[in-house]
Amino acid sequence: MAARIKKPIPPLTCNHIDRVQELVLSLHHMSQDEDVSDDILELYVKIIIDELEIIRKSNDELRIASKFWYDKFRRKQR
Repeated sequence: MAARIKKPIPPLTCNHIDRVQELVLSLHHMSQDEDVSDDILELYVKIIIDELEIIRKSNDELRIASKFWYDKFRRKQR
């Protein structure tokens, strides 16, 4: 029995991109409010950075998946 090859399919990132956009807008509005503490602003910055890292990882997985499918296509062409 042949071993099954795991076919790479990268995760969706649209919801993370939407989240970053919402956070940036919120951060912008909060930064104009003098009553917002620096701790809250720093928390938002950390969350934004974490979300962007998820998107970065997903982009890496997309590159790997793209190469996998390209190589598979090329093998079939031979």
